[in-house]
Amino acid sequence: MSALFFLKDCNKNHSRKNNPILLAFCYKIVILAFIVISSLMIKIFFASILILGLASCISDIEEISGTCTVLLKDGTTIEMSQDIRQNTRTGTITYRDEEGRLKSVFKEDYETFDCGS
Repeated sequence: MSALFFLKDCNKNHSRKNNPILLAFCYKIVILAFIVISSLMIKIFFASILILGLASCISDIEEISGTCTVLLKDGTTIEMSQDIRQNTRTGTITYRDEEGRLKSVFKEDYETFDCGS
Protein backbone atom coordinates (compact mmCIF):
# COMPACT_ATOMS: atom_id res chain seq x y z
CA MET A 1 0.00 0.00 0.00
CA SER A 2 2.83 2.41 0.79
CA ALA A 3 4.25 1.82 -2.71
CA LEU A 4 1.05 3.26 -4.20
CA PHE A 5 1.31 6.36 -2.03
CA PHE A 6 4.95 6.74 -3.09
CA LEU A 7 3.93 6.52 -6.76
CA LYS A 8 1.16 9.07 -6.25
CA ASP A 9 3.67 11.36 -4.54
CA CYS A 10 6.09 10.91 -7.46
CA ASN A 11 3.41 11.87 -9.96
CA LYS A 12 2.37 14.92 -7.94
CA ASN A 13 5.85 16.28 -7.19
CA HIS A 14 7.73 15.30 -10.33
CA SER A 15 5.76 15.63 -13.52
CA ARG A 16 7.10 14.38 -16.84
CA LYS A 17 7.66 17.91 -18.02
CA ASN A 18 9.92 18.74 -15.08
CA ASN A 19 12.07 15.64 -14.76
CA PRO A 20 11.22 12.50 -16.76
CA ILE A 21 14.32 10.64 -15.48
CA LEU A 22 13.29 11.11 -11.87
CA LEU A 23 9.75 10.01 -12.68
CA ALA A 24 11.06 6.88 -14.41
CA PHE A 25 13.20 6.21 -11.32
CA CYS A 26 10.10 6.54 -9.12
CA TYR A 27 8.25 4.00 -11.25
CA LYS A 28 11.18 1.59 -11.05
CA ILE A 29 11.22 1.87 -7.26
CA VAL A 30 7.48 1.15 -7.09
CA ILE A 31 7.79 -1.87 -9.39
CA LEU A 32 10.70 -3.16 -7.32
CA ALA A 33 8.64 -2.71 -4.14
CA PHE A 34 5.78 -4.73 -5.64
CA ILE A 35 8.20 -7.51 -6.63
CA VAL A 36 9.74 -7.65 -3.17
CA ILE A 37 6.36 -7.64 -1.43
CA SER A 38 4.91 -10.34 -3.70
CA SER A 39 8.05 -12.46 -3.27
CA LEU A 40 7.78 -12.14 0.49
CA MET A 41 4.10 -13.09 0.43
CA ILE A 42 4.86 -16.21 -1.63
CA LYS A 43 7.55 -17.23 0.87
CA ILE A 44 5.17 -16.70 3.79
CA PHE A 45 2.50 -18.76 2.03
CA PHE A 46 4.81 -21.72 1.44
CA ALA A 47 6.26 -21.47 4.96
CA SER A 48 2.72 -21.64 6.35
CA ILE A 49 1.97 -24.76 4.32
CA LEU A 50 5.21 -26.35 5.54
CA ILE A 51 4.42 -25.56 9.18
CA LEU A 52 0.91 -26.98 8.85
CA GLY A 53 2.32 -30.14 7.27
CA LEU A 54 4.84 -30.58 10.05
CA ALA A 55 2.18 -29.98 12.67
CA SER A 56 0.09 -32.81 11.26
CA CYS A 57 3.10 -35.13 11.43
CA ILE A 58 3.79 -34.20 15.04
CA SER A 59 0.23 -35.06 16.04
CA ASP A 60 0.90 -38.67 14.98
CA ILE A 61 3.52 -39.03 17.73
CA GLU A 62 2.49 -40.57 21.05
CA GLU A 63 4.80 -40.14 24.04
CA ILE A 64 4.95 -43.17 26.32
CA SER A 65 6.09 -43.12 29.93
CA GLY A 66 7.18 -46.18 31.83
CA THR A 67 9.00 -49.29 30.70
CA CYS A 68 8.15 -51.01 27.43
CA THR A 69 9.17 -54.35 25.94
CA VAL A 70 9.43 -55.02 22.23
CA LEU A 71 9.57 -58.56 20.85
CA LEU A 72 11.50 -58.51 17.59
CA LYS A 73 10.77 -60.92 14.74
CA ASP A 74 14.09 -62.70 15.31
CA GLY A 75 12.96 -63.61 18.87
CA THR A 76 15.05 -61.09 20.81
CA THR A 77 13.50 -58.54 23.14
CA ILE A 78 14.32 -54.91 23.76
CA GLU A 79 13.44 -53.23 27.04
CA MET A 80 13.23 -49.47 26.92
CA SER A 81 12.52 -46.97 29.62
CA GLN A 82 13.79 -43.58 28.37
CA ASP A 83 12.25 -41.10 25.98
CA ILE A 84 9.86 -43.51 24.23
CA ARG A 85 7.70 -42.28 21.35
CA GLN A 86 5.56 -44.18 18.87
CA ASN A 87 4.37 -42.93 15.52
CA THR A 88 0.76 -44.09 15.54
CA ARG A 89 0.49 -43.85 11.76
CA THR A 90 3.57 -45.96 10.86
CA GLY A 91 4.06 -47.94 14.08
CA THR A 92 7.71 -46.89 14.37
CA ILE A 93 9.02 -46.79 17.95
CA THR A 94 11.78 -44.35 18.85
CA TYR A 95 13.64 -44.50 22.14
CA ARG A 96 16.99 -43.84 23.85
CA ASP A 97 19.16 -46.75 24.89
CA GLU A 98 21.14 -46.99 28.14
CA GLU A 99 23.98 -44.96 26.61
CA GLY A 100 21.61 -42.17 25.52
CA ARG A 101 21.77 -42.95 21.78
CA LEU A 102 18.60 -42.48 19.77
CA LYS A 103 17.27 -45.74 18.30
CA SER A 104 14.25 -46.65 16.17
CA VAL A 105 12.42 -49.93 15.64
CA PHE A 106 10.18 -50.14 12.59
CA LYS A 107 6.81 -51.89 12.51
CA GLU A 108 8.06 -54.53 10.07
CA ASP A 109 10.92 -55.42 12.48
CA TYR A 110 8.85 -56.29 15.58
CA GLU A 111 5.99 -58.63 16.44
CA THR A 112 4.66 -57.13 19.67
CA PHE A 113 5.03 -53.93 21.63
CA ASP A 114 3.90 -53.90 25.26
CA CYS A 115 4.07 -51.16 27.84
CA GLY A 116 3.11 -52.46 31.27
CA SER A 117 2.65 -50.51 34.45
